[in-house]
Amino acid sequence: MLWQDGTDFAADPAQGPVDFWRGLDQARALLAHDRAATMRMLAACARRTGEDPAMAPGRRHVLERFCQTYGLRPPGEAQAMPMPPSTSLPRRIGTFAAGGEPGISLVTCCRNRNANLIRALPSWLARPLVEIVIVDWTSDTPVADSLASAGITDPRIAVRRVEGEERWILSHAFNLGFRLARCATLLKADADIVLAPGFLDLNPLPEGQFVAGNWRTALPGQEFVNGFFLIARADLAAVNGFNEYVTTYGWDDDDLYHRLLAEGMTRRDVSPGSVRHLDHDDGERVDAPQATGDRPLRQAPIWLTRTNRLIAAAMPTWDHRRELSRFATRGGHGGPVLYRADPPAAVPEPVLSAARRLAAGEVLSWRMGPAVHELPAEAIDRLIDHAPADAVCPLHLDLARAGAPAAAITARRFLVCDLPSPPEAGDETVARLRHMAGERQIVLRIPAGAAMRIAEQSGLPVLPPGPPPAGAVEWSSGKDGGAQILWLRAEVKLPALSLRRERLFIDAQHGLGNRLRAIGSAAAVARATGRELVVVWTSDHHCEARLTDLIRWPGAVEEGARRGRNTCFLNYMEAEPGSAKDAPVVLLPGRDTWVRSAYVLNHPASTWAAENRELRVLIPSPEVAELVAPFPERVDIGLHIRAEGAAGSNLASYDQAGNWTEKGHAQIVHWRRQSGADRFIARLGILLAGEPAARCFLAADQAETYAAFAEAFDDRVLHLPRASFDRSVDQLRHAMADILLLSRARLLLRSNWSSFSEAAMRLSTRIERHETAGIDF
Repeated sequence: MLWQDGTDFAADPAQGPVDFWRGLDQARALLAHDRAATMRMLAACARRTGEDPAMAPGRRHVLERFCQTYGLRPPGEAQAMPMPPSTSLPRRIGTFAAGGEPGISLVTCCRNRNANLIRALPSWLARPLVEIVIVDWTSDTPVADSLASAGITDPRIAVRRVEGEERWILSHAFNLGFRLARCATLLKADADIVLAPGFLDLNPLPEGQFVAGNWRTALPGQEFVNGFFLIARADLAAVNGFNEYVTTYGWDDDDLYHRLLAEGMTRRDVSPGSVRHLDHDDGERVDAPQATGDRPLRQAPIWLTRTNRLIAAAMPTWDHRRELSRFATRGGHGGPVLYRADPPAAVPEPVLSAARRLAAGEVLSWRMGPAVHELPAEAIDRLIDHAPADAVCPLHLDLARAGAPAAAITARRFLVCDLPSPPEAGDETVARLRHMAGERQIVLRIPAGAAMRIAEQSGLPVLPPGPPPAGAVEWSSGKDGGAQILWLRAEVKLPALSLRRERLFIDAQHGLGNRLRAIGSAAAVARATGRELVVVWTSDHHCEARLTDLIRWPGAVEEGARRGRNTCFLNYMEAEPGSAKDAPVVLLPGRDTWVRSAYVLNHPASTWAAENRELRVLIPSPEVAELVAPFPERVDIGLHIRAEGAAGSNLASYDQAGNWTEKGHAQIVHWRRQSGADRFIARLGILLAGEPAARCFLAADQAETYAAFAEAFDDRVLHLPRASFDRSVDQLRHAMADILLLSRARLLLRSNWSSFSEAAMRLSTRIERHETAGIDF
């Protein structure tokens, strides 16, 4: 019996014959520790399927389902040669069918990126794929010809050429490819994606999940793997593939992922290093020939992406009720070709125009503030069509508002001249300025009374008088032709438009509750100020777990990151040299900010409500969710007892006095003394006397506490069993589960000076009242 890769795995002879069902149990137990042993055990199970003809079909089905669930290649009689793709095509391609044959179809599309495709194909052919569907989207040189010239032949390759398309539309091309594919599992890869050896082993596909690239967590330089994904065909068909209202670069993949998550799917990041993106210029992505430095805003990837995001939000949700672009076949040179059978779904012009302008305002406001949104629609349109994407400055806004010609808005270099009095007829001032400007664009600032006449005579853009433009470094005055003028002797240095937002790094410190508090605060500040939030999470003796061990964090996470040279740094950790706890967080334009903290940030946007909104949307990791699942959705009384750390029990490294100032440590020791189990037991006894049917949940940091509650209340107080009480990965997962379960309570009996109790309150939408040990009881 052979696996699909041709390897014969024999069972361990010392074990003797393997019982089929026991073998499956052993394979499942081995999965987390030894994948090779798992495969050997499954091979042994496969040998037993044929011993009883009546049982064989059912057992084979069980084996296949087992392998599909855990992302393993199922055993078969032998490595079968792939079936060649059919040379025929259906006459019309319409709806997206959910069925499919066993195996994986890789789907890619290509428009004039044949060279990248040829570089990537060998890595695909080395994987055990059933077929590789290539949609040739009207490439100038047919893809089939390029493959033949490169000597690439394989019976699994199916090239499907589409003719008559004037521009690249990713959503339409890939939706066609998905429908042409045969298999029940689809792997979507752009023509510039390389699959690493062991890709399938590193990226299993359990039921209800999809694997996707993630620009937030990708390795440096690999952000464009975001559009890569592996998914069950039925799950992709359920959301009707890509959103065909999105017809330009950007947001197509994020829109798809959001809709899949809304359907209850779980997203898993592709294993780092298992896919690689081949470098190429942005111009290839946006289907534009201009070099990056000459591209107007309307061709900047960031603007296209934000426009499509707004279109997707404004249009009806793309689902099975929307009709996919339909294609028909006809005979062509070298075989059948595809062409559009009906006009595609269209976005109404008012929606498109509004999305374009709002996206431009959003992108430009990152550099120039909210005043951009006050520009008239016509001015915004001029900026979109003509302003240089990477060099827009406030002067461009003035020019667009004044109706300046396209040449003025396109210009990258300006000579800005203030004329307190307009030149008289026949004055040579304007001619002299033209000569002095050379290749620079001249912009005149003249009193309004003569602006129209001077504009008509000179053909130059004219603006009303104002302060020197941004970037002016030297102004001089003098007389020329009898007129008093001011001119800019040094060239205006235009600030580049940032194609990424300034970042706010939160270097979260100390234990879990402290870190959640700091992250929630930073997230609120980042959202209010338009910055990208980056969580810096270092595993240490306070918290040995990684953030992803506890939470499915949706944003950027860096472990052990270093600060950049242009980064403002603020340290709130009062026990460390140079710290300034509670210092105001000032976010400087053009510079990243790094805050090292276990506390909330001193910023107007960081409020209790705003911080908690950011924390309450977090999704626990699968391991934490599994711990929480058996418990009731609502609890009447929650109890958190933080007693370790009082005098005599502060032996752990994370409870040592050196972690805080002397005053801070004294406060901790005082409040830990107030959190003894007997105080909580006495208070709970009173509460249960008046509410005997109340459901209670306890979270504590000492085994003795749980034992005392069991003696006092038997099994009336629920708790999450713990094998140890340390800061290991497993115990941090238990701690995260404890916080979530405490947040389900109606009444919380809490320990004071505990960020853990605070975290339960922050995450809760159900706590109506809380009482604090040492104060309220």
